[in-house]
Amino acid sequence: MESRGRAGKMLVGAFGGLVGWVRPKVVRLEYLLDAEDEQVVRRLRTKGHELHWVLETRLRQLQRDGWKPVTQWDKIGRRSIFMDRREEIILLHRRTP
Repeated sequence: MESRGRAGKMLVGAFGGLVGWVRPKVVRLEYLLDAEDEQVVRRLRTKGHELHWVLETRLRQLQRDGWKPVTQWDKIGRRSIFMDRREEIILLHRRTP
């Protein structure tokens, strides 16, 4: 057990920047309707999810109500979220109740 603790501490020391939360890459859309062309948005719609654009300042409140940012993953596992060109409005989704 003690060796795991030391190894964990060494990993945190060596990769400290990777352990913490990393802001996702932002896909900036000039027009909000351009999101409809994205594969992840089409897939969510076919699964019956609601989509909603909201100000980033309301994000935490809506997450408590079950909304999640629309997330797209690239080939190496980095996530991207969809926002307007000014990065003030974020695209959220939730399963239709």
